[in-house]
Amino acid sequence: MENQVFDAVSISTFEVSGTIHIGDESLFAKCTCRLFESFGIPCRHIICYLTLNTISTLPEQLVCNRWRAIQKNRPTTSTNTTDYKDTGNLRPLLNQLISLAGDSEAKIIYARKILEGGIKSLTDNQTGSENAKLPRSITRFNDSIPKVIDVGNPEVARTKGCGNGGRPSKKSDRFISKRMLNVPKQRSCSQCGMKGHDKRSCPTKDQFSQQE
Repeated sequence: MENQVFDAVSISTFEVSGTIHIGDESLFAKCTCRLFESFGIPCRHIICYLTLNTISTLPEQLVCNRWRAIQKNRPTTSTNTTDYKDTGNLRPLLNQLISLAGDSEAKIIYARKILEGGIKSLTDNQTGSENAKLPRSITRFNDSIPKVIDVGNPEVARTKGCGNGGRPSKKSDRFISKRMLNVPKQRSCSQCGMKGHDKRSCPTKDQFSQQE
């Protein structure tokens, strides 16, 4: 279907200005006043065209999902419309920008650059505020990460009370029972060095006497 242009003429006692383009694949009808693109409501120019052509039902492309009871379950039928939230005084400014752009392609491109620049600025500010909330240590480590990480085993630490010689030997007094410790030690012979007797009862006493 070729694009057709219809000029909306007078309705009742006042003149309607706007140019309606028919045949767009994404929209049933598109008007230069851009009311439908801004608020999702068909403008009076489109309604006039539908009335002149005896169309009593709005096409699916002219009904936004936000006006439906099952808006969450149905996809958007138009790629040129977006559901807007209440933004206070921003809508009049947006409408004024669209009106100033008019049909001039250069002005439309310039207005688009203004909007894109504002969106980019808001996105950068939001990203900067999120980074500012990060702990300083995290941002510091994110700045520079070494390519080679040299990590070795820690040095062996000596705990309090471990002693100088490490683990004691089994011959130490710590491993001998108290019963063995209470047994009196046998005296050694001063003559031969053997235990179990003394110098007077030493078996080698006679040998030492003969040598003398």
